[in-house]
Amino acid sequence: MPRTLRPFALFAALSLLIALPAGAYTIYLKDGSKIEAREAYEVIDGTAYFTYINGTRTFIDASEIDAERTRIANEQNLGTALVLEGGKVRELKKDELGQTERKPTLADLINRRRDQPDRPARGSAGPGAADRGSITEGGYRDLANAARQGFSNAERDAKVLELFRSQGLATTQTYQGSNPSSILVTVETAGEPQVFRALVVAASALRSAARDGDLETLELLMNTPTGERAGQFVLTPEMADDLLDQRVDPPLFFQAHVQF
Repeated sequence: MPRTLRPFALFAALSLLIALPAGAYTIYLKDGSKIEAREAYEVIDGTAYFTYINGTRTFIDASEIDAERTRIANEQNLGTALVLEGGKVRELKKDELGQTERKPTLADLINRRRDQPDRPARGSAGPGAADRGSITEGGYRDLANAARQGFSNAERDAKVLELFRSQGLATTQTYQGSNPSSILVTVETAGEPQVFRALVVAASALRSAARDGDLETLELLMNTPTGERAGQFVLTPEMADDLLDQRVDPPLFFQAHVQF
């Protein structure tokens, strides 16, 4: 069962939300491709103007945009939504958009929480944690400051990278985790939908590797395109099963397991 958050964790999780860029507005084109923008496009004299997640301002012919699909997807907070089917991730299809209720945001979920457990004691991140990197405010090993060296299993390393990048998370790097049976994955996430996507992809990567005996844990560090933290997690196979078997929704999973 997912745990809930005490006031410090609530504050920390809300701070993560503030750090996330206001983007992740998805513009769907009639040719089936899509563009990730910071906000809704503006049409002037038949030209659609918008800003990429990285801050670059540009424009296209407004007639290229699938305006209805774009409107419905973003109104329902489904611009880059994912669906789990048999433990695999896929994006919602065009004809499914109008049939799916809007999912609550992280802010929605966090603001509803009332029962809040203790945070870990300072320095409780495990034996030798201080030697492997600094400790976060919540008492966890800080993955942002962990030592960086290549993952020892080259074949598994390649599979993990391929899975993340195939799901649209192109800025992903892998390193040796805190022990030989753990991998550290850093990934750039632009907005809440990509945060949830990264969690699900990480769970899928861990479950596959655990079945092969390659991994026991997956350490996940997410950052925004401007370098702010978007959350860190240490996933176990049991946690991965909860997420992939849909026992816990990605937003609630984030709220329960984020290490602040």
